[in-house]
Amino acid sequence: MAESISAQLADLYMQKVDGGDSDEEGAEADIHNSGIESQEEDGTTPADAPEDDDAILPLAGAPEGWDIPQSPPTFKGYQPKPDSGAPATFDAVDNPAKWTEYMFQPKYKGNTYQGHFTPCGAKVVPKNQDGVRSVNGWEYFYTGWTPDEFDQGTYARSPATARDLKPKARGGKLNLERLKKYGINDDTIHSPIHIYNLLLPIHDPTKSGIADDGRRENAILLTCGTMYKPVCNVEGFGDGLQPQVSTSI
Repeated sequence: MAESISAQLADLYMQKVDGGDSDEEGAEADIHNSGIESQEEDGTTPADAPEDDDAILPLAGAPEGWDIPQSPPTFKGYQPKPDSGAPATFDAVDNPAKWTEYMFQPKYKGNTYQGHFTPCGAKVVPKNQDGVRSVNGWEYFYTGWTPDEFDQGTYARSPATARDLKPKARGGKLNLERLKKYGINDDTIHSPIHIYNLLLPIHDPTKSGIADDGRRENAILLTCGTMYKPVCNVEGFGDGLQPQVSTSI
């Protein structure tokens, strides 16, 4: 039974339909998928990427022969204006994200150095006396955020990393025993109303005949805004309202 249900669920999943912008179709998804396939073919995965923060990682899905954009041949590098207050060398520039000289260029007002900016006009948040980059309580991280022990255990999606967002260890699966408990079998798995009833019960779960039916609490909340709640007249579930039937004239 379990193997049959699993096989049918997998078959239904593979029968793709148009999900608009939310499904795994479209040009963007094709680029992503081709990159993943190429990584699998050559035996590399995001987890195999170098841990060095200075390393330039390949862009997944980039066409063959594509290279990371470089500065044009006419670019002469960082040349600060004399007596402007600009750092003498690019190494002395506050550049926590390690942008290139071409991407992170200086701006001047007259002959006064205003700072280095990205092409979109962003300027680095300077460090305060504690060495923290923050504005109005918002802290900025330019080379990635490292959680402390509390955040690691509360918010971090371990063992996911910046280079491996979807590790196999975080893969989910359906609980077949629970599905069978709620009536899923070779027949009901093809019943849309039965599947819908698992997610949004359209009956009183206390009368389902299922021991410890876990849908009761959610059903109470979900039906509060519908006519089902006042009509069903179940303790803690409805108010006993009797619908009025109109007769034809």
